[in-house]
Amino acid sequence: MILYGSPCPPNAPPSPPATPPGPPARASNTEAAARSDFITPDALEPGVADAFVAAALAADPVKADWRDLHVWADFTRLRAPVLAIHGDRDPVVTPSCLQERLAQLPGGAQIEVLAGYDHAAHLERAAPRFVAAVVGFVRKHSAPRG
Repeated sequence: MILYGSPCPPNAPPSPPATPPGPPARASNTEAAARSDFITPDALEPGVADAFVAAALAADPVKADWRDLHVWADFTRLRAPVLAIHGDRDPVVTPSCLQERLAQLPGGAQIEVLAGYDHAAHLERAAPRFVAAVVGFVRKHSAPRG
């Protein structure tokens, strides 16, 4: 399992709501929302943010609606190898919380921090390091074929 730029779920999983929530708000995605992950100066090649914003608005006209965190809050139930990867400037990630939660995993987890990058590190100049971490993790945990 690869967690990328993941928020840290609460320490005690919240209970499911007594009554199911209504439908998601379906708020429109906006240029500002699509561009909001790019917060690190000089982390991008020219034109990358503009291309991302155009693609995001075309593919995701509705802004993401985070809900049902109780479904994935219990890290102790994970049995697959875990890689957590994030930029050290990612405002979504609380590193101390994430490290504490990942330490609960049987067998632990691999954590890769991309120094100097944010929530869009996979699109920034850190992309080669991001890809190397993901490919290395997958290779390490893949069953040999033969």
